[in-house]
Amino acid sequence: MSSAEKLRRLDIMLLVTGLRCRSTPDDFQPDFQLFETRHRSDLNAADRQLRVQFGGRHGNVSAKAMDHINVEMANVYGNGHPWMGCHDLKGVVQDLASMKGTAPLLTVADQLLASNSLTPPKMVSQL
Repeated sequence: MSSAEKLRRLDIMLLVTGLRCRSTPDDFQPDFQLFETRHRSDLNAADRQLRVQFGGRHGNVSAKAMDHINVEMANVYGNGHPWMGCHDLKGVVQDLASMKGTAPLLTVADQLLASNSLTPPKMVSQL
């Protein structure tokens, strides 16, 4: 998976799980908004790069095709994160919002997006 795809998947996973957690005591919507605000340029660059990558593999990628890809990514987390609940995700998002640059985001993405992890990743603040 490319760095751009990891960042896009991380962003979508946090969006979807954030919506699931918004009616719980661990609502992290404000933290997610802060994360997106502070990393907007990195997330937008990843989205542009992902469009180029998919376009290179599949020809011209339309907005409709990218929407389809984004929905597929979001559907993976429709029932929540595989091993993290709202409380843990809230802490992760708070940590992510304070990070600078894409390198730490990619490290967290590698941990959170792993589909076959049997144990939760280290807390982000421990990285």
